[in-house]
Amino acid sequence: RDREGGRLPPAGVTPETVRSLRVRVPLTAMALLAASLAVATVLSYKLLLVAGYGHLDNVLQHERQRFDQTITTIIQRVDARERSSNDTLRDAVREYLRQSPPTEEYLTVVRLDNRVYSAEHGPTELQPMRTAGEIPFTAPGRLRTIDSPVGPLRSLSASVSLGGSELATFQVLGPLENLHEQTVRSLRWLALAALISLALGGAILFTALRHSLLPLR
Repeated sequence: RDREGGRLPPAGVTPETVRSLRVRVPLTAMALLAASLAVATVLSYKLLLVAGYGHLDNVLQHERQRFDQTITTIIQRVDARERSSNDTLRDAVREYLRQSPPTEEYLTVVRLDNRVYSAEHGPTELQPMRTAGEIPFTAPGRLRTIDSPVGPLRSLSASVSLGGSELATFQVLGPLENLHEQTVRSLRWLALAALISLALGGAILFTALRHSLLPLR
């Protein structure tokens, strides 16, 4: 057996170095595998969170569109009674809120004449604030995340105009606490899958690399 036949280590390489190499290379590979799985798990968590926010944002925007379309139809019918704009809008808002389908995803709120009108149904965690009239307000504009006593909320507000005058403010809110909890639960499953993959993949990788380094003895 000679060095050219691959059975002996290169000149100057001691057996201790070879044994160290047969341990360090597989361990390094396992460390890289662990790092890759950790990054993949964190990215998956972030993607799940972004997807959850995206779904809730779409739901809130759809509710705003439904309000705009439905309230116009109701106003056209109510306005035939020839009452003032505030009375017309107030009755239209009440009718809209009564007809709104029950949902646990969001709560619809309309502020008119210094009063807060809201659907009697909606997310359970928002009911105490709704009953107490403590729904946090956000100025009309883009979607935003706000703090509340029951955790973060996603909020979308818009002005409501009638006869060219802004008379009310529409707002729809969705709680984020459940979304965060569901994402954390998914993260736990992802982490468990990553650990199992690391254990199985690491064992296979370690064995394969040690076997491939056997000629260096």
